[in-house]
Amino acid sequence: MEDNKPTTEVPNPESRQVERDYKREVALTTGVPMAKKIALVVWVIFDVGLIVLFLFVVVGYLVVGQFTDRAEVSSMANNIASVRVFAVENSASSLLIGDTSVISLGDGEYDFVSTLQNSNEDWYAEFDYYFSSGSESTEVMHGFIMPLQLTLVVALRQSIDSISGAEVVIDDLVWHRVDPHAVSDIDSWLQDHNSFTILNAEYTKDVEIDNTNIPRTSFTVTNNSSYNYWSAVFYVVLDRNGSIVGVNQATVPGFEVGDTREVNVNWFGEAVSSADVSIYPYINYFDEDVYMDQPSAGTDIDRRDIIN
Repeated sequence: MEDNKPTTEVPNPESRQVERDYKREVALTTGVPMAKKIALVVWVIFDVGLIVLFLFVVVGYLVVGQFTDRAEVSSMANNIASVRVFAVENSASSLLIGDTSVISLGDGEYDFVSTLQNSNEDWYAEFDYYFSSGSESTEVMHGFIMPLQLTLVVALRQSIDSISGAEVVIDDLVWHRVDPHAVSDIDSWLQDHNSFTILNAEYTKDVEIDNTNIPRTSFTVTNNSSYNYWSAVFYVVLDRNGSIVGVNQATVPGFEVGDTREVNVNWFGEAVSSADVSIYPYINYFDEDVYMDQPSAGTDIDRRDIIN
């Protein structure tokens, strides 16, 4: 009897493998060109974006950037100019040097004296100096000048073969700025330190010493300041008809507050018949070593010898 059950077709494994291989090849055949096209499109879009970005930057700089750069350069130049103006306005002005007087002492010896003026309110200076006359010069000495001060620069008993005019030469100038926090009022500060009362200053032509008559200047000085000085120096100047005819130096050691000292200065060389006497203190009040109790001087050091 004939069996009418349906039959199930069993796929051939080999045909299934062939079908899979076919589909994969079809996918590769159609997919790779598509991937290449996509990559090409992406690359083109990327290049176009770079070109657009480059053009945007260039055009933006041409339209806006160059003007911004010019403004920044101009601002920098203005700032530099402002800094320079500030530096100049806050720098020390040059010292003013006066004429030099030469006083003959005989035997080839001379005294030299000149004036020096500091117009700066918040700067004082230290320096070396010497006097030059023709091809010769005096020994080099150290000096200083306070703010707003007119002072003397002096060289005593210098041996010079011949005098042919003379002038003072300032060398190794160093400026020091006064600390405004420590010294708020320089005028009052200097008056307090420079408070000396000088009385009875007179010049006498003939004073007998060891059977020899010599000229002498005498004066009395009182320390009215608030400071004790190890060694207070005073310049003594003889003046006649507006011309300096004599200069000397007196030192008062251990000059304490309230002390009064009588000072005698003997003169050598040719005596003048008469002269007016002027006394000038010469103390570096910013140098703590001059004080017996060493108060704070209150300065900032600014080593700048580019001013002069």
